[in-house]
Amino acid sequence: MKSHIASACFFHLRRLRQLRSVVTEDVMKQLVMSVVLGRLDYCNSVLFSARASCIYSSNTSAPVKNVAARLVLQLDQRTPVKPALQRLHWLPVKALIEFKIATLMYAIHHQRGPALGISHSATSCNSTLQNLDAASFVPSRLMQLLL
Repeated sequence: MKSHIASACFFHLRRLRQLRSVVTEDVMKQLVMSVVLGRLDYCNSVLFSARASCIYSSNTSAPVKNVAARLVLQLDQRTPVKPALQRLHWLPVKALIEFKIATLMYAIHHQRGPALGISHSATSCNSTLQNLDAASFVPSRLMQLLL
């Protein structure tokens, strides 16, 4: 499965490379982020509680992100990619997962998140997100299945 995702991303990067001389850097960045990086980041938040060794051993996004950064910034193969990733503000995998979870929890806490059937006590709590326990954010449908 990992190789399928990576090969699909590399296919789209090769197709986007044909547009490099036609579009600006900002447009290329938006295209790469929407077509390639969105495909890579889909459902990676399930790895939130996984050990770091599991995340990095199953990580296929690093080579794809490196090629995407070189494409957006029009760098050659020998140029170091770490400054390019920092310039584009693309997060490493672990930081990206934590950011996605924090954003989702913020949206749920402020009643802007997806309609998951969250219990009223979880969304009407006036305390900060750090003081809430994880069980209060379990969807009510899932709680019914677990009980």
